[in-house]
Amino acid sequence: LRVAEEALGARDDYEIKSKVIILLTDGSHNAGQRTPAEAAELAAGWGIKVYAIGIGVGAPEQTVRTPLGTFRLPAGQPLDAAGLQAVAERTGGLFRLAEDTESLVAVYAEIDRLERSEVESVRYVDFRERFAPWALAALGAVVAAAVLAATVFRRTP
Repeated sequence: LRVAEEALGARDDYEIKSKVIILLTDGSHNAGQRTPAEAAELAAGWGIKVYAIGIGVGAPEQTVRTPLGTFRLPAGQPLDAAGLQAVAERTGGLFRLAEDTESLVAVYAEIDRLERSEVESVRYVDFRERFAPWALAALGAVVAAAVLAATVFRRTP
């Protein structure tokens, strides 16, 4: 983020309005050298809002409905909602729980409403015209049909 900030900050026509991290996690601290609290302090110091989206469930198993019936499956890691809430509050962001696809889409829509900004981008479209070979093949087929109709497949009354 620092490199992007320095590169974009060097441009006169670009202003960074807000810095955001969308953290989609179960909240378990199982990697890295820093604790979530230390990471939240760093993000707050750099002016980065953390929007924490909690996935997972608190129960040790979850019920899944399929066309073949209802099954109980192990839920995996338990959700650390308190830790995610603390990280989000420390950085000025939000914590939301996403239990299914619809709720995840709703959370992303909420973040989109809160962090709306216009970004100009240049879009290049590279295409090649591929109509000519097919048109020539069709023309050849029509000419061949006309020649064959006048010679080999000619009908006499």
